[in-house]
Amino acid sequence: MVRAAETLRAADNAHKARLLGALEAPCVGARACETQRICREAYRLHVDALNLTGAAKDKLSAGQAEDAARLLGSAEEKLKRAQADVTTCTEHAHDLRRFYKL
Repeated sequence: MVRAAETLRAADNAHKARLLGALEAPCVGARACETQRICREAYRLHVDALNLTGAAKDKLSAGQAEDAARLLGSAEEKLKRAQADVTTCTEHAHDLRRFYKL
């Protein structure tokens, strides 16, 4: 679980969606499962924001600037929330490493 979170953190944005599945694997232990949940939600939010950014680019290319601006606003909000959540994920993953002496 810790390795999956670290891999996601280090991955290019283009690969994060594909790597999210690793945080769906069964987990064992309350600490590990809580960390997995926190990380899964954080990176899912991050990936959602990336998808919104891509959709905004498509809208802009199609000449739909107002729609693109709305999508970018939503993406920015999600990225801000994701940034804080990813920080929490990272802290929990480090705590797991220390707890289990990994």
